[in-house]
Amino acid sequence: AAAIVALSIRLTNTTRLNQLVLEQQRADFAALVTDYYQQTGSLKGLDQFLRQLNNQNQPQPNQNQPNQPNQFNPQPLPSDRRNIFGFADANGIVIVPLLPQFPIGQRIPADILARNEPLEVDGIVIGTILSQPAPIDLTPQEKAYLERTNQALTFAALGAALLALI
Repeated sequence: AAAIVALSIRLTNTTRLNQLVLEQQRADFAALVTDYYQQTGSLKGLDQFLRQLNNQNQPQPNQNQPNQPNQFNPQPLPSDRRNIFGFADANGIVIVPLLPQFPIGQRIPADILARNEPLEVDGIVIGTILSQPAPIDLTPQEKAYLERTNQALTFAALGAALLALI
């Protein structure tokens, strides 16, 4: 019985960790887009802003740069942020691409929007977070965690089996 439980957990462990990481990343992305919208009053320039955040070598927005309509200085992002989300505005037009499926300017069909997460600010839907159904790549630390967890499950199942034989 212990072996069946350990095997079941081991088989679903990767999927569950993937789901947890995806949910954390989605929450971070939603918070960033929400903060940007609240600070600037629009989604204009969101894609450029996100690209600048993802490239540490580029200057932050609005630091002595002309033609920047609004100023926004976000909290630092976690170092493990991944580019696994896109964003469509309230009209369903992609403003942050999720390539290759959703390039900038594409109108997203209503059925696809319905399968993704709408983002609300003060009760108003400002857009939809777009995500791909494929599993994400785990970081080396996350892979090591899974390996250690699987080893612990194996040892626990072996221990339980030995105790059952005694």
